[in-house]
Amino acid sequence: MALDKDGNPIDDDPNKLKVVIDTPPVATPPVPVVPTPVVPVVTPVVPPVINIPDPNVPPVVIPPVEPLAKILIDEVEYTLSATGDALNADGTINMTAAQLDALENTPDPTELKIEDIAARINYSPVDENGTPMTYDSNPDGIANFVKDVIDQRLPEMAQEMLAAEFVANPELARAYDYIARYGSLAGIESNVDYSVVDIANADEATKYNMIVAREMEKGETLTHAKMIADLLKDAKKLDDGATVAKTYFDSKNAETKEQARLQAIEDARTANEYWTGVKTAIANRKLTIGKQQITIPEVIKVNTADGKFENRTSDDFYKYLSEVKTFDFNGQKKQLTQNQYDQLIETSNRTDADAIYDGLKRFSKYNNEQFIVEIKKANAVAGIRSISTKGKGDTGKPIIVKLT
Repeated sequence: MALDKDGNPIDDDPNKLKVVIDTPPVATPPVPVVPTPVVPVVTPVVPPVINIPDPNVPPVVIPPVEPLAKILIDEVEYTLSATGDALNADGTINMTAAQLDALENTPDPTELKIEDIAARINYSPVDENGTPMTYDSNPDGIANFVKDVIDQRLPEMAQEMLAAEFVANPELARAYDYIARYGSLAGIESNVDYSVVDIANADEATKYNMIVAREMEKGETLTHAKMIADLLKDAKKLDDGATVAKTYFDSKNAETKEQARLQAIEDARTANEYWTGVKTAIANRKLTIGKQQITIPEVIKVNTADGKFENRTSDDFYKYLSEVKTFDFNGQKKQLTQNQYDQLIETSNRTDADAIYDGLKRFSKYNNEQFIVEIKKANAVAGIRSISTKGKGDTGKPIIVKLT
C-alpha cells in the first residue's frame, strides 16, 4: 500500500469508485502596468549679478516720459510734440514749449485800480446826473468801464476834431452851418459871407440880402425879414440897412473865429492828454481794476480768419484805438478807428439774446459767475494739462488778453 507524504496509507484499489468534485478556477487578478516615471529637466539656478554702484560715478538719471500727448489751450485740444510744443492739426506749431511755460509761470503784476486808469487818461464816465460811475473789480466791470469811456468820450472827441477842422477850413464850417439851417447844400452858392462885403461897391440885391440875412439871424421869419428889407428899399435906405447888417456880421464873424480858436486849443489839449494817458497805460502793459488784473502781452496774438494767429505789438494796438481810417458801412463812407468799426459791426450783429443777457447782468449787479455754463471737454482725459491764455480769474494769476 502506498503512503502519502504524511505517512498515511493511500487507497489505490482500482476497483473502488473515485468521486471527483469539480471546483471553479480561481481568477488571477491582472498585474497593473506601472508607467515609467518622467524625470523633469532641472535648469540650474544662476544667482543674479548684483551691481554695486561706484561712488565715484554719478548715477544716470532718466527723465520721466510725458504720459500724455495732448494739451488743452483755451478749451481747444492740441497734440504735444516730443519737445513739448503744442501742434495744430496740420503739424504746425501753435505754441512752443517755452511759450506754454511762460503762460503758466507769468508772475503776478503790480495791482492797479480802475481809479488810477481814469486818472491817467483824465476821464471818468458819468451817469445821466453827471455823477461818476463805479465798476466791479472783475472782467465785466473792466469791459463796462472801457465801453462807457468809448461811448461817452468818442462823441466829445468827434466834436473836438470837427471844431479843429472848422478852424482850419472855414468853408467847411460854413457848409456845415448851412446844412444845419436848411437841411441840404441846395442854394449854398448864394449864401454869402457878408462880413467881407464892401458896401460901397455892393449891388442892390446884395444889400437887400444882407438885411434879410441879418433879420433871420436875429430870429425873424423869412417873410418878416423880407418885409423889413422891402420897407428899407422903398425908403431908399438899403445902404443904411446893409451897413448895420455888415457891422453885425463883422462882429459875429470875429467872435465866432475867436471862440473857435479858443475851443480848438482846449480841445487839442484835452485830446492830447487823453491819448497820452492811453498810450502810457498801453506801454506799461499792466491794467488792474480792483482785484482783477490784466496784462497786455509784449507780443499780442491776433486771431486770423483761417483759425491761426499773427503777432502784433503794443504800438499796433494803440493805432487800432486811435488811428482814423475810411470805412464803407452799409454803403456809406465813415471816418472811424478800427476799434470803432469793429464795435459797429458787433453792435449790428447783436440779437435779442444779447440784450436780454445784458439786462440779466445789470439785474444781478454783474454777478455773472452764476450764469456761466461750464464747457465740457469732448476728449476729457484724466491728467491732461490745460492752460488758458485768458488768465484764471481771481486766483491771482494775471489775465493775458487776446486782442482781436
